[in-house]
Amino acid sequence: MTPQQLVPRRWRDDFILTLRHRDATGAQIGDALAQVESYCAESNETASEAFGDAREYAQSLPFPPSTEPATNTSRAQLLRLGVSLAGMLVTITAASDWASGKNPSLTLGLAVSIPLVLGLAVAISRMVDATHRSTWRLAAMLMAAFAAVGAAQITLDQTLVTVPAVTLLPAGLALLLAPPCWEAIRGVPIEPDVIAGPFDDPEDVRRKNARAAALVPWILPVMTIPAVAMALVVASLGH
Repeated sequence: MTPQQLVPRRWRDDFILTLRHRDATGAQIGDALAQVESYCAESNETASEAFGDAREYAQSLPFPPSTEPATNTSRAQLLRLGVSLAGMLVTITAASDWASGKNPSLTLGLAVSIPLVLGLAVAISRMVDATHRSTWRLAAMLMAAFAAVGAAQITLDQTLVTVPAVTLLPAGLALLLAPPCWEAIRGVPIEPDVIAGPFDDPEDVRRKNARAAALVPWILPVMTIPAVAMALVVASLGH
């Protein structure tokens, strides 16, 4: 069997996450994972066959338990992501209405969607921070939340207030861009130690992690561009 079959990604991720929540260092996690991979390669057993459940095995290793979970940063980042997503909804709504030749309006559906999005960010942060999180439960919650947002936008179309495009569109863009700009100016915090195997260069892994972390806040602004373009096309076809 290949290394990926012997130590499946799901088992590896559960193992790493549990050790990280136990406050193990990146070097300790890398060493522990290398030992698992080495044993599985020699015995030709899968990680589940040799060590059982990844979380239970990680809990059994002699690492000091975490005294204070470092969750504030991830929670704050997810809340900022929620603000960006709310800005994305406002921007798309404002651009679509403006292209249709009418003043953008804040509908009941949009008013309901924004707190739904912010609540989703908080719920995700709690699930991600939980050591025994359920991937299926997280995926189901995401699907249900986005379905609820879509349903609210379609069915709750009662206008609460009409706002000029010159006001609403910049407000939506401000909500969308403020969090990633803040991240860019402040700098995305990176874990001081990294999870690296015994043959990996920790500095190289740290640089890759830093690049990936810097790009994440800009995902929603980039996604907004085609979404707005589609909304403009639909609005122009409706004329």
